[in-house]
Amino acid sequence: IQDQPTYADAYRNYGVILRDRKDHSKALDFFKMAVQLDPGNSEAWVQRARARFELEQFEETEPELLAAYKLFPENTDISHELARLYFKTGVAHRGLPYAEAAVAAQPNNPGRLVTLGVIYQAMRRSKEAIDALAKARANRVEDIPTAEWNMSLAYLGLGNLELGWKLAKARFRTGLTSTLCRNFEQPEWDGSDLTGKTIMLWNDQGVGDAIRSGT
Repeated sequence: IQDQPTYADAYRNYGVILRDRKDHSKALDFFKMAVQLDPGNSEAWVQRARARFELEQFEETEPELLAAYKLFPENTDISHELARLYFKTGVAHRGLPYAEAAVAAQPNNPGRLVTLGVIYQAMRRSKEAIDALAKARANRVEDIPTAEWNMSLAYLGLGNLELGWKLAKARFRTGLTSTLCRNFEQPEWDGSDLTGKTIMLWNDQGVGDAIRSGT
C-alpha cells in the first residue's frame, strides 16, 4: 500500500486480514478505500457490507448493498448479504427473494441455505425452513449449530416436541449472546425419577422464551 497507494486490491486484501483478526472497524476503512479506488470491483462492495454487518451499521449497509445490486446483478454474494441484512433487521420477508436467488445460484452452499432457512422460519414457513436447514447440514464441512437451533424452533412450531427439544441444545453452541450457557457443579438431569429429590430449573434466554416454552 505504501509503494502503490492507489492499488485497490491491496486495500481489499489487507481489509480481509483485519477482518479475520476481528478488527472490523479498521477493516471497514480499508474496504471503503478499495471501493473508492475501484468501484467496478464487486468483491470490495461485498467485503465492505460484511464489515458493516459485523459492526451492526445496518442503516449504512442497505443503500450501499442496493446500489451494488444494481451495479452487479449477477453477483449473488450481494443477494445473500441483502438477505442477511433484512433478516437481521427484522424484515425477513424482504430478504426472501434475495435468499432464494442466492441459493438458486449455489444450491449446496451451507451458509446460503441457513440464511434461507432462518428467513423461512421467521415467516413461520416451518416445513420449508426444515428442508433448507437439513440440506445445509447435509452439505456442511464443519458444525453448523445455527442450522440445528433453527431446525429445533421449526419442529417445535410444528408440534414435534421430541425432535424440537432434541435439537434445542444446539443453541449453546451458536455463540449467540442471547443464549446464556452456564456451568453448574450439580449434574444435569438425565430424565430419571425425581421422587424425593429436588431439581433446579434455570432460564437461559428471555422471559418471552420461557413463557413460550412453558406452553
